[in-house]
Amino acid sequence: TLEREGFFAWLSEARPDAVAGLDYEFIISMLEEYNTLNKSSIIPVALAHNKHWKGFPGVDQNSLRVGATALEIVVQQINMGVSGIPKEPWLILLEGNWVQPQKHA
Repeated sequence: TLEREGFFAWLSEARPDAVAGLDYEFIISMLEEYNTLNKSSIIPVALAHNKHWKGFPGVDQNSLRVGATALEIVVQQINMGVSGIPKEPWLILLEGNWVQPQKHA
C-alpha cells in the first residue's frame, strides 16, 4: 500500500533508531517487516504504553489515575455546587512512567 511504501521510504531516508507513536498495530508490524527486510533494528516506542506494546519501551500514561482524577474533579464540583464549563480552563498534569524495554527473542 502507499502508506507502507511511504513509511518504508521515510525509514530508509531518515534511518531512525526508534519510531514513537500510538498506532501499535501499524508501527510494530511495519517495523518488524522493515527490520527483517533491511536487517535493521529500529525500535517501536509507545507514546501511550499499554499491554499491546509487547515489552517495547514507552510512556505509561497511568490511565487509571487519569480517570480517577477526572472523577475526583466531578465530585469536587458537585460538592461545591458548581456545574457547567469552567470560566477559566484547568490544566492538570499527571506524571507518566517510563516503561523499560524487555529483551525479545
